[in-house]
Amino acid sequence: MDSALIISYSEKSAEYLEKILNEASVADITTVSNAGEARRLLLEKDFDLCIINAPLPDEFGGNIAVNIAANGISEVILIVKSEYFDEISE
Repeated sequence: MDSALIISYSEKSAEYLEKILNEASVADITTVSNAGEARRLLLEKDFDLCIINAPLPDEFGGNIAVNIAANGISEVILIVKSEYFDEISE
């Protein structure tokens, strides 16, 4: 895996996820704080992995996760609090 996109409003979470990816030898890591930025970036560049730490300030995060996965742009990990798990997994 060469590249990853982290979409997280929380800077602390983004830094933690970036640390994990660095340890996994992911060379190219980009971080954005909302879905709008991510959508614009995904028009310009493909990523091997997208990690979405929901909720985001401009949407929850489920829609962008589904869009990325449906378009086959990259692998997607959607991180949600346990209280949202049942709703999102549907």
